[in-house]
Amino acid sequence: MKITKNELKQIIKEELDQSLNEEQLNENAVALIMSALKNPAVQNALATIVLPMIQQVLANANNQASE
Repeated sequence: MKITKNELKQIIKEELDQSLNEEQLNENAVALIMSALKNPAVQNALATIVLPMIQQVLANANNQASE
């Protein structure tokens, strides 16, 4: 299958556009997450969910280290 120079340019342009759009989406997602993390209700919810997980992981690591 042959592709022309113009077709190749178009494909590259579309791929670059898509990459830039994905990068922008990622930046927007990070900004949204950072904004949400400033909310005390979100902080409390995360603390309720995440802290027990962290404590369990640390407990498991300590148990493995002492064996």
